Amino acid sequence: MSEQASDLDPTGGNLLPGEDESEKAARQLEELLTEVRVAMPGVQVLFAFLLAVPFQARFAEVDSTQKAFYIVTLLASGFASACFIAIASMHRILFRHRQREYIVHRGNRLVVSGLALLAVAMSFGGAFVMSFLQSERAGWITLAGGLILFFGLWFALPLARLRRSRRAR
Repeated sequence: MSEQASDLDPTGGNLLPGEDESEKAARQLEELLTEVRVAMPGVQVLFAFLLAVPFQARFAEVDSTQKAFYIVTLLASGFASACFIAIASMHRILFRHRQREYIVHRGNRLVVSGLALLAVAMSFGGAFVMSFLQSERAGWITLAGGLILFFGLWFALPLARLRRSRRAR
């Protein structure tokens, strides 16, 4: 099996019973778009909220660390939005040109990148709030805890499962 095929489907790219390659690509694309539909509302709400924060009266009270937390949160959520929306754009432009496998392959990478950026945005967003409400130390603790939580649940856990399943083969 080619490296590209294994990137598309870590389980080996197996077809479902009665499914051909075109149907598999259509199924994988639908699964990918469904996953994006789950993540997008959260990213959009976070980004919209962040755009309004500097216009609040108390924003003038934030210190340099809090501003840094805020800027990373804003940029990471904007970049996450770009990754997720790119898939819809790619699909819209390429869908009539027999490019489903390309959309699935690139879309998979964009979703993973978008999720990593969302984890960063949520962790730094929590750090921003905690440093504003409590202390800079609380902000740093929240940042560390958020990064460990999100990357542990969203990446380390599934990657550990993937590694175990590959060893079992």
